[in-house]
Amino acid sequence: MVEPRNIETWNLEKSAIVEGNFFINQDWYIGDVQLYDGRILEKVPLKYNLRDDLLHILDENKETRVIKFDRIARFEWFNFEEKNNNYFVNCMDFKVKDTPLVGMAELAVDGKASLLVYRELEIQKGMYSVIHDAGNKNDEYQINEKHYIDLNDHRYLIKNKKSIEGMFGTHQEAIEKFIKANHYNIRKKDHLAEVLIYYNSL
Repeated sequence: MVEPRNIETWNLEKSAIVEGNFFINQDWYIGDVQLYDGRILEKVPLKYNLRDDLLHILDENKETRVIKFDRIARFEWFNFEEKNNNYFVNCMDFKVKDTPLVGMAELAVDGKASLLVYRELEIQKGMYSVIHDAGNKNDEYQINEKHYIDLNDHRYLIKNKKSIEGMFGTHQEAIEKFIKANHYNIRKKDHLAEVLIYYNSL
């Protein structure tokens, strides 16, 4: 086990031009971290910074320390807002059309069909009306989610219902009936997760 005080410190730069939040979680969540070198941090306050791909850790002296994503194999934290644990895995070996994703992805479902939630940081351009003196002059960070299904050594980006056509082989009809019966919208993470949990049980 590694102590948080042995992790590097970081002075977080603030932008005078871009506003908004670039953390997945605005509040500290308690969790565990496993590094690629085998070391583990247990029950420490965590935040994940999408802008810099850094995991922030609060040590016993309330000092913020960070770990770059390429040193992290996985981490998990208890999400007290959703009342459950969130699990994250490294994207370095996770490829879509031979393009590696950078950072960490949430492993929302783990099984023969897995669901990964990949969050990207985009900048929403500021819109300000001089005539009406309304709007925001500065740009703002916006967090977007992309959902991927990992199945049979293929990774599929899920955009709509058409994205899963033919994906589940002999169980395709059962999956479509399950979606219809429960009025699921597969563009929603929780609905898509329920679909994959059902598929994994077949």
